Amino acid sequence: MSPKLIEELDERDELFEEDWDDESSSDSDMDDDGKEILKARASQIAKFNQYTPQASVYKCWSINLFRGRGKLILFMFLVLMIQISTPLILFGYARRQLRTHDVVNLWTDLAKKYAASADSGRDFVTNETVPLSPLTWAWDDPTINVLLIKKFVGLSFMVLVFLQNDQALLGYDLEAHNFKKYFPMVPRWIRWMDNGVNAWTLTMIGIAMGPLFEVQDTVVDVLLNSIGLIFVANLDNLAASGICYGFDQKEFDELVETFRRRYLKELIRDGPHHTDDTLPLVSVLISFFRLFNIINMSVQMSAYAVLTLEPNEDLKKQMNAQVPTIHMPSFSKLLESSDIWAPMGIGFLVLGGAMSSIRFAQGCFEARNASSRKLEKLRTNYQVHEFDAQGFFASVILRRPDPRYQIAFFKKVAMKEAGELAKED
Repeated sequence: MSPKLIEELDERDELFEEDWDDESSSDSDMDDDGKEILKARASQIAKFNQYTPQASVYKCWSINLFRGRGKLILFMFLVLMIQISTPLILFGYARRQLRTHDVVNLWTDLAKKYAASADSGRDFVTNETVPLSPLTWAWDDPTINVLLIKKFVGLSFMVLVFLQNDQALLGYDLEAHNFKKYFPMVPRWIRWMDNGVNAWTLTMIGIAMGPLFEVQDTVVDVLLNSIGLIFVANLDNLAASGICYGFDQKEFDELVETFRRRYLKELIRDGPHHTDDTLPLVSVLISFFRLFNIINMSVQMSAYAVLTLEPNEDLKKQMNAQVPTIHMPSFSKLLESSDIWAPMGIGFLVLGGAMSSIRFAQGCFEARNASSRKLEKLRTNYQVHEFDAQGFFASVILRRPDPRYQIAFFKKVAMKEAGELAKED
């Protein structure tokens, strides 16, 4: 390797270190613990933006790690079948439940029931009829008590599942860039299958979640269904699924490291300007799946919080008739009740968007008169390349690192590691 290239790599290494060490070096009073926390934060940001591909049955199969292992190939096809069919089955179940139930305003219905029974409480000791406060009525009426607890548990797990799905989709998004770089020999359709199946699974689970939780009879049923949804969502993940596939994921990690080092050597040979600066199309698609996921989360949470389903025997008889009944309303019932839940759902979206916008505006204000070094730190903190319209769209609307920043950061870290690798050689 030429001395000139090594000198260039050393300069890049110094610039990279300055980005992270500037804050600690500027404060002479900072103790060692504070500096270690800053270094840990820098390492966390670096790993987040590099996003080394994680082992899944689809990725292992795509790079031929399952070749000659019939049982693992069978596992892969079973996982593929389950992740495609199960969300569709859940969607069909939710659709049938909405067909045979009436959608009613939960709190209006509770107010009517309370008005009808508020003066008919019974004192166990004196056996006298006593009036009940709303809180006492909700606590002592077993049906209402189970309903409200079921709503609370359902909302809690709904937030958990949606946030898990959002983070998983972000992981697939950021991994797609590196997986394409490290394994360019993997056909595009396989990369699309891997990310497409996961996006399909997470999206359909989110659509069916509200009606699925609503028709459960007990809190335990809601709990078990929540765990089942998380299990299906992570079924292909070798580390998170909990299934013993009989495969050591270290094989995948070691192969990723081998191809990563090979990519770094190519980067040393060709230079960073010869690399492709565009994100894979599948990464863009996943970003819009994440956008739909957060909108669906607002709709499902608000509808689940203010609506409930009551059985309608006439509708049930029509659906169970020997002659199939078509054009029965199902999810359209939620649209008909949008005047009840839409204000809350829109409020969630507006609140989240406002918080992200304010944070981005704060970054724009700080960047106006910032020095070049301070500006570099702001870009890292806000994970944007520039505080412009494209940066706003990525940070606020898509809620992901700016693609320009992601690629630049990837190159920066790669060139730093390439410099270390060159020195070793």
